[in-house]
Amino acid sequence: MVNERAFAAGLGVKRGIEDQLLELTGVHGVSLGYKISDGKPTDVFGITVHVTEKRPLDVIPDAERVPSEIDGVPTDIIVHPQARPHADEGKYRPLRGGCQLQVKNWLGTLGCFVRKGGTTYLLTNQHVLPAGSGTVWQPTNQKHNDIGTAVQAALTPLVDAAIGSITTSWTNSILQIGQVSGSYNITPADIAPPGYPVRKRGRTTGLTSGRVTGLNFSGTRTDGWVFRDQLFINSSIGDSGDSGSALVNNSNQVVGLYWGGNSSIGAGSTIANVMAALGVQVVAGAAASSLAAEALSANAEAAAVVGDRALLGHLQESLPQPAAGAAAEFASVVFPGIGSLIDVNPRMAAMWEKNNGHDLVNAVFAALQQGDEPLPKKIGKQPTKSALDGILDAAKQYGDAPLAQAIDEVRPYAEALLKRSLNDIVADGLGEKKGKKA
Repeated sequence: MVNERAFAAGLGVKRGIEDQLLELTGVHGVSLGYKISDGKPTDVFGITVHVTEKRPLDVIPDAERVPSEIDGVPTDIIVHPQARPHADEGKYRPLRGGCQLQVKNWLGTLGCFVRKGGTTYLLTNQHVLPAGSGTVWQPTNQKHNDIGTAVQAALTPLVDAAIGSITTSWTNSILQIGQVSGSYNITPADIAPPGYPVRKRGRTTGLTSGRVTGLNFSGTRTDGWVFRDQLFINSSIGDSGDSGSALVNNSNQVVGLYWGGNSSIGAGSTIANVMAALGVQVVAGAAASSLAAEALSANAEAAAVVGDRALLGHLQESLPQPAAGAAAEFASVVFPGIGSLIDVNPRMAAMWEKNNGHDLVNAVFAALQQGDEPLPKKIGKQPTKSALDGILDAAKQYGDAPLAQAIDEVRPYAEALLKRSLNDIVADGLGEKKGKKA
């Protein structure tokens, strides 16, 4: 087994020679790993040169031959096609890793969930979710399937990665794998023969497994991307559409982000490089979305009125009874209750999406913050009253008795915001504007 000093020495030699090796005819990758003999790994660690075909020595010009060792580091040659990017039709609510994403007219896979600045994002590849690509759909771009938008992407020699916002429920698990427990960086010792076992769940090939046998894999992908220091997997674990899958170990820790391969091999960016490039951390443990908490977090500015006072606290202070009680019910029961229902009840989740719940929440917070305008007449192409009724009726149907009672108390005030501003409601109660018929 290679020690850290020997690995560091080999890595230095590999980095010093890899560009020259990649210029040789037929060479498309260079990595570090254990030499293969008669189809089996040995205990000899060195530089692995990846070629499309192995030619007889007598037809290879001297200048294009790979030496048996370079600066004392042994070399090995393995044959496989050049890595290419990989472009479950199921609808999943809550969202889970391993499910299909659509962006514009191409498909990919949601890898796992990450956090940045207190906000949760979905993680996938840059070539699945390029910067500025707009809406993310799951599973396809059908009505009510929009689940977020592109936020940040990175395509550097070290990573092919991107994050998107989330506007629906999610749970911190990967289909067929289970709950994500964190992240882990594979070490040279880990890839000792027969290699480090990893799994991934993609929208095309489902749950597959392989072994990381090479670190610091560098080369050129078929789309021209020049990559460095990737994970090399010695077998095919995916196909078109699996791009963006999380590579996890046997402890359900994310070790990398799969971006492609071919019928013989797989490859992915290390999770350490992904997290560094995007400034994120992998969500670990029994985390799940509370739609209420996510919406409050996303509307932090709208939830602050004076200094550090929360908007709902301000309303409870400002509104006369019983409106103040309704505000308290909205804050403590209705909003989190609907969020919890969406997370566990597929029918409630469907009604939330059908009635543009996320956009409705944004509109409510805007109306409460500004105070001088009622809710807009439409949310998307749907009448706002219809959207409000759809969500509240569904919550009463699928929720418990305390939630139903709280909805009955809050509903008159929510409906009042359809016609009147918050300032008018504070001044006059639930009656119509002065000068207008009740």
